[in-house]
Amino acid sequence: MADTIDTNRDTYPKPWHVLKTLRARIAGERSAALSEIQSSQPPEGFSADAAEALLAETLAGVTFGMAFLDQDLKLVRFNERFADYVFEAGQSPSVGDDLTAAALPNASLLEAITSFSQKIRFQHRDGRMFEVSSQSIHLGGYLVSVTDVTAPLSAETAATARREAIT
Repeated sequence: MADTIDTNRDTYPKPWHVLKTLRARIAGERSAALSEIQSSQPPEGFSADAAEALLAETLAGVTFGMAFLDQDLKLVRFNERFADYVFEAGQSPSVGDDLTAAALPNASLLEAITSFSQKIRFQHRDGRMFEVSSQSIHLGGYLVSVTDVTAPLSAETAATARREAIT
């Protein structure tokens, strides 16, 4: 297997690697995610087609935006929430699209994608607030998650306003 991801589909990470990474990421176990993808063997009896179907189902089912990018910031896989959260209405990203600063609607997104140690918030043009975090993956590239934090921030702001009104 190649050490890096390129745009040739044959060298993309195998679906079971991505599934292991997703499981660890969803559980919040960053170090486990990095070590899990190093295994090159699928579980016994687990076909590549089954892994691909499970990956698609997992990406569709998570409650946050998620994408895998190669080392050149090209989309490898992503879910609908990622597209909705990151792109403007009417934009339809595709696998292989370049996510450099020129292609992203918000300049802080590129910083968020390439800075692994911190979560960065950005405001979408429609007013929603998002938190972006990423990590590099063993094969080269990035696992990016985008969470809509509009409701929790609104609740926090309202609670702060109530506390200040009382005092």
